[in-house]
Amino acid sequence: DKTSFVSNVLLRARLARPCSYCHVPYHHRLAPFTNMKLVPCLMCGKKWVPEILLCNIEPPARLPVRGPGVFVQARVCRTRPKATGENDALAVSEALPFLEFDLARQLMLKLKILGRNAAFGLKSEVDVGSQLIVATMTATALYCEAMPPPRVLEISRTIAVQDEEDHQLVKLQRLIETFSARNRQFLIECGKRQAERTRRNITKKIKEAQLRKAAAKLESQKRKESRRNKPLEARKSDGNLPLALTRSRTIGVMNSDSMVMKAFRRTVSHGNDADGSKEESATKQASEATASEEILTPLISNKPLSLSM
Repeated sequence: DKTSFVSNVLLRARLARPCSYCHVPYHHRLAPFTNMKLVPCLMCGKKWVPEILLCNIEPPARLPVRGPGVFVQARVCRTRPKATGENDALAVSEALPFLEFDLARQLMLKLKILGRNAAFGLKSEVDVGSQLIVATMTATALYCEAMPPPRVLEISRTIAVQDEEDHQLVKLQRLIETFSARNRQFLIECGKRQAERTRRNITKKIKEAQLRKAAAKLESQKRKESRRNKPLEARKSDGNLPLALTRSRTIGVMNSDSMVMKAFRRTVSHGNDADGSKEESATKQASEATASEEILTPLISNKPLSLSM
């Protein structure tokens, strides 16, 4: 499957239409048989398709079909003429074409009764006995949506009904017509159910796409709001900056005041034991400390610091 998919992708840009399995490979006016009827494809309308399709292969996976498959079998028996040697072989060979024709005709009639227009997995077998020639053909009947539906089965009788056998034949005729109409109605209902199922799936996919789009839109709005809020927060932080600096300056002044007082006390305690020169130097240091204090104190209070000796 992977190799076929890769080869298909390499050979063409897109996959072929599902109805392409039913398209004829030639022009509708150049059909190989004069009585062969071709109609436009019911799905794409660009190519031509036959009324009935007989294939000896299995149905493709992508083939658009409606309803389940039905096993169908056709049987034809013919008497074998009495002959010997070359005449016997000649008689059998002459009977085979008519046998195949009757076999195909019976199979097509059964397809019409079942309401199908295609047969896949077709297998035929001919048995030649001493007195009979028996031919059988088996297939799986399907209804392909690309081809037209089979015509309505109509059985006409021109002979008058006279005896019991004729009554039985008329009864059988009505049963066949009823069975064909029932199968046709069943396929119509299958088509409606399939169309409704397809419509529900498409509606579900559309709703999921709308929900994804709404979620993406909401997410984009949230991102835009977050981007708008970032400058406001930055402005608030810038507005609070001078107050913080003022507080730090006040704390620095208080620390410097405490350092000046400690230095002055240390000098005073050592001044009692020292000589006059030391006292003069301590006095100078205290005066310098008071001068620096007077410079810094306006941030705290307007009163200068008074020192008593």
